[in-house]
Amino acid sequence: MPGGIIVRTAAIGRDFEALRRDLDHLTGLWDDVRQVADGAATPTLVHQELEPELRAVRDVRDESLEAIRVTGAEAYRRIDIYLEKIEPELRKRLRLDEGEASLFERYGVEREIEAALRPRVWLESGGFIVVSPTEALVAIDVNTGRFVGAGSLEETVVQTNLEAASESARQIRLRNLGGIIVIDFIDMAKAENRQRVMETLQRGLEEDRARSQVLGFSDFGLVQITRKRSRPSLELLLTEPCTCCSGRGRIRSAAATALELRREVKRRSTRFCGRRLRLRLHPETLQTIEAEQRQVLEELREDLALELQMEADPAIRRGGFELLEEDADSADPGQASPLRHGS
Repeated sequence: MPGGIIVRTAAIGRDFEALRRDLDHLTGLWDDVRQVADGAATPTLVHQELEPELRAVRDVRDESLEAIRVTGAEAYRRIDIYLEKIEPELRKRLRLDEGEASLFERYGVEREIEAALRPRVWLESGGFIVVSPTEALVAIDVNTGRFVGAGSLEETVVQTNLEAASESARQIRLRNLGGIIVIDFIDMAKAENRQRVMETLQRGLEEDRARSQVLGFSDFGLVQITRKRSRPSLELLLTEPCTCCSGRGRIRSAAATALELRREVKRRSTRFCGRRLRLRLHPETLQTIEAEQRQVLEELREDLALELQMEADPAIRRGGFELLEEDADSADPGQASPLRHGS
């Protein structure tokens, strides 16, 4: 039947065979949708978005990937089948990871996520940048901090700004900042130094898959960037407005708290044999987790054979939790010892 295709900018540099495979996959998907729709009684689900692991592979697949590491045999199987259809040459880079430590822990992803939720990011020299998202734009402020340098003030400022330019580009990608981004670099007297900082910033943004446009230094020493907003930022995904300060700050969401709890318990699972765990949460967080994230708690109970008791405690702030460990045969809660208080 007649039809048309839209070739987007992501296709730049791809060969004809890759485009043909993508077209064949989409055509087959459309045929499946039509077949289900033609023979189904309404209302019926005829198609839904890919699972999270397949979306990740779809969005980042390219020749620069060294390996795709997956935990869980079922997820590995789904990704393998998906790659066979759309990118067969990447199948040889697919790895089933069976290590004891989680991938996030082993490769430092958890540390990076925690750091990306903090406003201040330290630079190697001792300076720092402060990332401040607002309703209208994202402001990034550059400071020399502890760095005093060994030369002139201009040299100190230039070195700080160069590090800040590289780190700002990295944080923009890591936090998935979109819309208008304004970087307030420290004032520099020489035009050639401002050009060096601009070139460093642009090189860092070249590694970004999202499109961006960089304007030069304004008369006030500000650099403006516009970056395509493709999906919610990391902060919006993992935090929620704080009710204690009327929404002026943000705290970890119930979903993110549940996932952090899951990682923490699994990381310490070897010491829980024959033990009972008591989980203390803020009442609102506990209510949300029981309603929306209960599968995480059930997974811990089943996989680790734990006796996990939950209780509401208004003293625990929202976004945090407290785990207490005690003997399964003990009836005295006073024997419990706290393991962790999340924040």
